[in-house]
Amino acid sequence: IGCGDLGTSIGTALAAEGWRVFGVRRHPPAQTPFPQVAIDVLANPQALRALPAPDFVVYTVTPPQRTVEAYRAVYDTAVQAVLKELPATLSRFLLVSSTGVYAQQQGEWLDESSPAQPAGFSGQALLAGEQHVLASGLPATVVRLSGIYGPGRHRLIERARSGAPVVQNPPDWTNRIHRDDAVGFLAQLLRMSHAGASLHALYLGTDDEPVTEWDVMCFIHHALDLPPPMPVTGGEDQNKRLRNDRLQQSGYKLRFPTFREGYGDMIRRLS
Repeated sequence: IGCGDLGTSIGTALAAEGWRVFGVRRHPPAQTPFPQVAIDVLANPQALRALPAPDFVVYTVTPPQRTVEAYRAVYDTAVQAVLKELPATLSRFLLVSSTGVYAQQQGEWLDESSPAQPAGFSGQALLAGEQHVLASGLPATVVRLSGIYGPGRHRLIERARSGAPVVQNPPDWTNRIHRDDAVGFLAQLLRMSHAGASLHALYLGTDDEPVTEWDVMCFIHHALDLPPPMPVTGGEDQNKRLRNDRLQQSGYKLRFPTFREGYGDMIRRLS
């Protein structure tokens, strides 16, 4: 549900393994690797009843705008409405959330047991959606993804090419996961659930190495054969550092365990 880049990639991988996959999105493209139907779950979640009863649901709807109303509609209202349309026999509901639910900003190390007390409207809406899912009575798992990068997501590469200054001190910690690993991990959880494995209610989807923005940008500048970035001093906020112990314990092997492999691959493909 919300079958964009992540959903289409997950569905393609599972369809190739023999799963029967349906994608739900407001405006499906003309050519799709598996059946995709036009349903707007924000306006008409009851239309889901026309589909075969699902065994597994992955909810990856994203807000069309960064507004309070859009986030509440997607993660609060629509999640509740979708849950009401699902059969009691559902094997697993997988909600794709974000590590933006964490408000910690002093470089703290966090994992799934850390308190999520978001101050902003986006994190608050995400947390509300998580709570609806986990209180639904259905088998459910929330995956909080950190910053997704990869194909089509070249913001830092373009930033390096523009020569924009980069915060060096105090350290500005960043956490990320390559698009292919976000897809791979979510598909892995579905396979595990299908095989009868016990899943946690919550996972952090992030790679092996939190790293400062300065270190990432220095790597990208060097890989692009550019002069080092111009250092600037930042504010008091230093973001947070995320652990991925549960991801590792699941048995999933990251294709891009750190930014070095991920951005190295992206830059080679752009050459």
